[in-house]
Amino acid sequence: MFLLKFLDEKNMDIKQIRQHAQDENTLPEILTELAKSKDRLTRQYVASNPNAPIKILSKLSREFPEEIVANPVEETVTKLAKDCSDDVRRTIASRNNLSEEIANGLAKDRSVKIRQQIAKNLHTPINTLKALIDDCDSGVKKLVAGNPNTTVTILETLIHDRDLRVKKCVIDNPKTPAAILKTWAASSQDLIRIGVAEHHKTPSATLDKLKSDRNKNVRKAVARNRNTTLEILATLAKNEDEMVTKIATRTINRINKL
Repeated sequence: MFLLKFLDEKNMDIKQIRQHAQDENTLPEILTELAKSKDRLTRQYVASNPNAPIKILSKLSREFPEEIVANPVEETVTKLAKDCSDDVRRTIASRNNLSEEIANGLAKDRSVKIRQQIAKNLHTPINTLKALIDDCDSGVKKLVAGNPNTTVTILETLIHDRDLRVKKCVIDNPKTPAAILKTWAASSQDLIRIGVAEHHKTPSATLDKLKSDRNKNVRKAVARNRNTTLEILATLAKNEDEMVTKIATRTINRINKL
């Protein structure tokens, strides 16, 4: 506490002390003492200071996780990603400027929640997403499958996952190619066929096969799909299910108004 007493002896007011906490040229030793301040804003400024020692940032991480994560010094963030609290690591995992080194490390994190955060981050490097397809947690794989930046190669792997939820996320991904949709239109799982019928890339020929599906929700999805031809819609407008008929008729009317 010597340095804090020194500051007090110089009759510095709280504004001056806060300025020291913000100043990137402030010595680490002084920042260490300022981190013990009773003033919350002073501690917050220290947490945001790139010159603050790692040990001090670790101590302040629970109170100011976002400030810690925003630190511009990459080496500092890398160390924090290995040693800090779950809250800080999870916040780091949500960063926009996520380096592959940090992402790969967090992809192996002991916490499922942190691996899930990496899996759904739109800025996670592709190589990290590839590594996550073998994760033991289905929730992680589900988020990888749903990530808009996931590659087709990853989707082609995850579509064969044993977990139905992972498969459904693959089907729902906007990047999923027509070839996958065509193949899985014959799935025995209603949820998968509904997803195929809803997808904007599903070819009209596949939708034609699904128009007679045993599940009315699949037929409803076909009736709503913009790739469904007027010929298919005309058939659906005479469907035994009243709601399918209404949706198909509504879609026909919308097309005719264009």
